[in-house]
Amino acid sequence: MGLSLENIKTGEKIDVNGDTSFVAASTIKVLAAINFLHETENGKYTLSTSILGSTALYHLKQMISVSDNDSWYAFNKLLTYKGEKKYASSLGLAYDSIKNTITPNDMSTLLTKLYKKELLNSENTNLLLSFMRKTHNMTFIPGSKIVAKTYNKTGRIDGFVHDVAILDDGINQYALVIFTNGKITLAQRAGLFHEITEAVPFPKRAQTALK
Repeated sequence: MGLSLENIKTGEKIDVNGDTSFVAASTIKVLAAINFLHETENGKYTLSTSILGSTALYHLKQMISVSDNDSWYAFNKLLTYKGEKKYASSLGLAYDSIKNTITPNDMSTLLTKLYKKELLNSENTNLLLSFMRKTHNMTFIPGSKIVAKTYNKTGRIDGFVHDVAILDDGINQYALVIFTNGKITLAQRAGLFHEITEAVPFPKRAQTALK
């Protein structure tokens, strides 16, 4: 397991195997989305840009909300693996685009920078977060018993089951990354994700205010 929890306001971070590289599976689609939106802000593309017969906006929503691999392929083809690695490197992230590996700490850094609007303007940040607000899989981090908004992206391939999320209770914000690899069942794994998420230190006053 790899775990990284970052307080978005203070930058305080705790981790377990946080600097160990994991196959990122579909969680890395968040990076592809940010990379593309960054290029739109630079004037290279627009949300109306046609990619494989559909608009970039369509593919963006499909890639994040329902984790469509065809849409992911469309952005990989447009941005290129070399380009995605270069963009990640510019953010200080050690992402291997060929092996699709990244560390939990680098992923939490990416989520923190996104939520602080250090990567994209407000409009594009809010657009991406809207796609992460309700994704195709709400079983893991969002399935826990916490009173906080969650913005997440899961990833599954072979024995890897991951979830990465931003948690916001209205007062406190965290980036939480949980990477797992093993043979335990999905139900057992979901229980582990819930236990970790419910240990995030949200003050009771904030949770009460949102009920």
